Amino acid sequence: MRFFLTNMLLSAFFILSAFFMSTANAVPVLFSDRATFEAAVSNLEREGFEGNDGPLSPDDFELFSAVKSTTTGGGMIYSSLASQGTRSMGFQSVGQPTSAIITFSGSINAFGVDILDWATSSGNVAAVKDYFLRIENNTGSLDETLATTTTGVTNPNPLIFFGVIDSVGFNSITIEANTSSDTVGLDELVFSSPVPEPSAMLLFILALIPLLKIRNS
Repeated sequence: MRFFLTNMLLSAFFILSAFFMSTANAVPVLFSDRATFEAAVSNLEREGFEGNDGPLSPDDFELFSAVKSTTTGGGMIYSSLASQGTRSMGFQSVGQPTSAIITFSGSINAFGVDILDWATSSGNVAAVKDYFLRIENNTGSLDETLATTTTGVTNPNPLIFFGVIDSVGFNSITIEANTSSDTVGLDELVFSSPVPEPSAMLLFILALIPLLKIRNS
């Protein structure tokens, strides 16, 4: 009997260990196509920034806030740049790396946004320096360079969709650009909260059930 219980506990331990190791080693899944991203995520919250104008306040939204990393060039604004409708959320990068920091009221595991008109100051003209566009989250699981331009070359793709699904969960996204006197628009922002994972005790009990059935048969 003692041998059986020892084996049962060891089996349950290995089952739980495999589960937690798979969760810890999960890699974020990145998307560059909105339709594919939205087909992979359920219960999306959506913000299109319509019906707003002028400066943006951090408490304008119920489920998230947005601030700019520097005061140079003003703060976050409602911009006429838009992928849908007539408005987006914008921030101006003035010759130095500048970020929009989006903080959510709770943990999320999926985020998507259209990024408009970056590196196209004064129209879609050739870049006067090497520009970059980066995105990261607060847990460190996401740190990506989305796009770059080269001095003297016109930006070929001023509209970018970026989406990420991350099973670990995060509550903040930072979007950084180093363009010169250029407003970057963020539109059709979508996000989803993670489905609650079963507790360790529940997983332990579930792991024991088939073993007990085998013992009693």
